[in-house]
Amino acid sequence: AGTWNLSGAKVAGVEMTADQLQAVQPDLDMTLECNDGKVTLTSSLFSGTGEGTYTVNGETVTIESDGQSMEATLKDGRLTIEIGGVELYLEK
Repeated sequence: AGTWNLSGAKVAGVEMTADQLQAVQPDLDMTLECNDGKVTLTSSLFSGTGEGTYTVNGETVTIESDGQSMEATLKDGRLTIEIGGVELYLEK
């Protein structure tokens, strides 16, 4: 639960901080707001905002929205989502 913001990424095997990402891709952003099993995802990657649900099973977080499902890994206070071979890191 809570608000998760983009804190970094791994692109082509290279880890980058949020500041480094902003330098390369100034309009890149992602925020997940999770409360009571519901999630709101705001991202420049998806052109806008999406709403759906989430479930947690151990370290796996499954996010479902608009008939699509995406899995993320929650470990050491960091949520990792892989999209198109790029790992995105989100932290509270």
